[in-house]
Amino acid sequence: MSGRLVLDASAILAYTQREHGVVELFGEVDQVLLPALALAETRAELAYKDELLLLFLLTEKLPNARILPLRADDALGVGRLSATIDGRLGLAHAVAEAHRHEAPLLTAHGKTVRRTVGDLHGVLDL
Repeated sequence: MSGRLVLDASAILAYTQREHGVVELFGEVDQVLLPALALAETRAELAYKDELLLLFLLTEKLPNARILPLRADDALGVGRLSATIDGRLGLAHAVAEAHRHEAPLLTAHGKTVRRTVGDLHGVLDL
């Protein structure tokens, strides 16, 4: 795999919990794209120092990681998309960014994504 990879909150959480080989995928892509709403959703779930440290390393030290802000002109569309995928704002933002960047999406919610918007540019299941 090369190019870009978008992580949703479930993938970021899996990384902070050292699950599903997420970190190994980072070496296979040029850029790891982290939607801001997915990061916020993940941070709300974390309580342990080890997980918080890994989140810090991902956002501040991983050279190929890039945080993607929610653009003002995308806010309503992401909210509307969120309503169709179980109210998950972080997932909706990740889907929008995967579409924008023509990049695969890493998620634990692949079935929901495929049912709602199709396979995009690849949906990788955790």
